[in-house]
Amino acid sequence: MSKPRSEKRILKTVLGNFALVMLGVGIALGLTELLLRTYPHWVPGVVRVDPPVRRVEASIDESYDVRLSNGDLFYYMAGTIVPLAPDEDQIVAQVHLTTDENGFRNPLPEKPTYGMVALGDSFTVATNAAYPWPQKLAEYSGIDVLNLGVEGAGPQRELEVLRQYGLKKRPQWVILAFFEGNDLYDAGGYETANPFILTRVVSYLLGQSREAWQERRSGSAHAAIAPSYRYPITLSIKDTNLEMAFFSSYIAWLSVSRKAIESSENYRLVSEKILEVQEICEAMDARFLLVYVPTKLHVYLPYLNDTETLARVFIDVPMIEVGEEGYLQFTNQTVTPELTSQNMDEQADLLAEFAAGHNIVYLDLTSTFQEEAGKGAELFYPFDTHWNQHGHDLAAQTIAKYIEDMLTVTASKKPGN
Repeated sequence: MSKPRSEKRILKTVLGNFALVMLGVGIALGLTELLLRTYPHWVPGVVRVDPPVRRVEASIDESYDVRLSNGDLFYYMAGTIVPLAPDEDQIVAQVHLTTDENGFRNPLPEKPTYGMVALGDSFTVATNAAYPWPQKLAEYSGIDVLNLGVEGAGPQRELEVLRQYGLKKRPQWVILAFFEGNDLYDAGGYETANPFILTRVVSYLLGQSREAWQERRSGSAHAAIAPSYRYPITLSIKDTNLEMAFFSSYIAWLSVSRKAIESSENYRLVSEKILEVQEICEAMDARFLLVYVPTKLHVYLPYLNDTETLARVFIDVPMIEVGEEGYLQFTNQTVTPELTSQNMDEQADLLAEFAAGHNIVYLDLTSTFQEEAGKGAELFYPFDTHWNQHGHDLAAQTIAKYIEDMLTVTASKKPGN
């Protein structure tokens, strides 16, 4: 009789210890998740999919230089751009970055109210530009603008930011900058992302380790092959030669047909969130302006007519189709310049019609940027997907003029005028 009791005691002890170990592991994982949420800058940038990670720390006050080699395409298009020699790596911007207590890029001190609130992604934060478009918009319009841009944010995150930080500032205008290069993608990514940061980090680290192991195994073979550079390309516009590189993934989004966009879950999510922003604005008696931001290729493609150069640009641009679950996804097929030329305005036109159908004020920056590019203007950094200072100035001037014209029209319609 003592033997069964002894076995039961041993089993009970083992199970108890196992439960304690599992409890300890669970607590450790929970604390790690909490730390990653509290200190999001610890999270590798490539897995910072919202929610809930913030990209910029609060209360920053620092100055730094931005060089050509800081262009994000050296990362996204690694191995396709000829490395810069030290004497070629010039400083393209000198930035003084300040963030408020919530981690948004704004001049200090923060004001209790703002006439305008600007929502958007990295184009709005613009950590590689001296003066982002919201700051220039405040200068051109004479109206205080609160910059609530978050790097990597899509429509869902921008809506949350408006609710959490923008409403209390009681703005008369809410401006949402929609970027055609990845906002549809970000909407889908937000919806399907694993909610646990730790899971995404572990998956990323395992993937990096696997890639490093594969590179070590085939390292000697790779070393014997010379890199195949295809950038920079040179565009000659109005006797001005512009060197630049393009991001293949952003080009892909210009190639998607209207039918595919309109039938996708990505578009459903985007349109729903835009309507929610509109409802919020109406509830607080503020005006809502939806601004469409074009990609670099959309701006410069009309001036890229050399067949050989086009072939180089499009050599690895993936096709995007609607998957089984209704989300737009990349495929193994590649697109052609002809398909992109045919479809590149579809996303903008679809949003324009959507805005018109719901009485949303809509401003597409594409034609303005294309016209300025036609003068030989450089509006993006050569090896980056983002605007340079000229681009930010042009965006701010265009938005300020649009708002001024709207206010003039509104004033003329008042009784007695």
